[in-house]
Amino acid sequence: GANPDAGRWPGTQTMIDDLVREREQLAAHYPDTPVYVLGESMGAAVIIAAAAQSAPLGDDGIILSAPAVWGGDQLNGFYRATLWVMVRLVPGLELTGRGLGVMASDNIEMLRALGADPLFIKATRVDAIAGLVKLMDIAAASIDRLDGPLLVLGGERDEIVPPGAHLAMLGRLRAQQCTEIIYPDGWHMLLRDLQREVVWNDILAWIDGAPPPSGLAQPCGAALSVAAEAQK
Repeated sequence: GANPDAGRWPGTQTMIDDLVREREQLAAHYPDTPVYVLGESMGAAVIIAAAAQSAPLGDDGIILSAPAVWGGDQLNGFYRATLWVMVRLVPGLELTGRGLGVMASDNIEMLRALGADPLFIKATRVDAIAGLVKLMDIAAASIDRLDGPLLVLGGERDEIVPPGAHLAMLGRLRAQQCTEIIYPDGWHMLLRDLQREVVWNDILAWIDGAPPPSGLAQPCGAALSVAAEAQK
């Protein structure tokens, strides 16, 4: 939020390059320490897009928290058409999302603090939304190239990424070492929700090679099988 061009879409490749550079610098500074890459929401989509380019993220492990994969065949065609028109007519128009009735977390105090933070972007340009959609398209199309060890986190109360998009992503995963955890009381901002310490402890246990203490961990794709069975 402190950049001179804050609010403008930097481009998918720029974010991938930043990720790879940071990963390389950490590995260079701590050559004997495992480095795990954690991406939340859009950050998780950047990790997936980087994997599509065979970017050197390392073999230690990747953690995706509420990955933004609402793209590909999961994104409503009407939304796409509307966005296409707006990008060409009013690319700099800023939208706030107020009035949509969508909550990112149950941690109201944290949300209010973000709202009061002058560096937090509260209105998003239309062309930045288009950039995010393009990134999510890449992530949705590339998820099968993401290798493990992999931990994928989701929340049943997530109102930002629809459950169907999350399940579709799980169904496309091909990583051999892949664990998923879906929290019944989890929202989109899992790392900051009121139950965030449950999520933190699960992540730390997974890194240590121990069973996540929440007891909710399962092989990737298990939730998809449960959902399919429930529809029968």
